[in-house]
Amino acid sequence: MAHRPAAPPVDMNGDPSALTVACAVEGTTTVLTVRGALDPQRCTTLSDGIETAFALRHTGAVVVDLSAAVPIPLAALALLRRSAEEARRAGRSLIVRPFPISGPTDRPAW
Repeated sequence: MAHRPAAPPVDMNGDPSALTVACAVEGTTTVLTVRGALDPQRCTTLSDGIETAFALRHTGAVVVDLSAAVPIPLAALALLRRSAEEARRAGRSLIVRPFPISGPTDRPAW
């Protein structure tokens, strides 16, 4: 199974709360790992990451791992939907690994 080294992460201005995206080829799949604050202003970074992930391999699925990205704005969901449609038209697939659900973890005492 071929494995390419991961593309270097993109970090906006060295800010620890910034969004980072990194691509890695795992077998026939390209994985885009997204970490950090994904706010509407940073959706272009996500978009660039998705484009890079599809460019690394011209076949196979692209997995977008959002398990370490919060919050997930509506703009990012719309971008993922458009990207999935474009992938399908190209005969490929875009798979989204779930993101954490926000909300209270304990029931209120009242």
